Amino acid sequence: MSPQSVLIVDDENSAEQNSLHKTYVFLCPCIGAVFGAIASVEVLCMMLGSVIFNSIYSKTLSIASGFVFLVMAGFYAVSCILLMSVTYSDLSLPLVSK
Repeated sequence: MSPQSVLIVDDENSAEQNSLHKTYVFLCPCIGAVFGAIASVEVLCMMLGSVIFNSIYSKTLSIASGFVFLVMAGFYAVSCILLMSVTYSDLSLPLVSK
């Protein structure tokens, strides 16, 4: 994120509140398109997930009725590991360089 794309505004009474409380104003005009794309991907994943997991459940019902929940737990574990690796890998980098 470039320094020109984010404007940081400190609150007047930030000393009374939490010192980490800041307001971020994004100056990029395409931020609405980014949020729209994220929402579209979320809806697509929910629709595909219901189709995939329903088919896994119907195919493994006679073998192991709870297998689909183990598959879901595996997906959540992988996503948590990826999220933690991305979150904690760049802690030393500032959000906005001046």
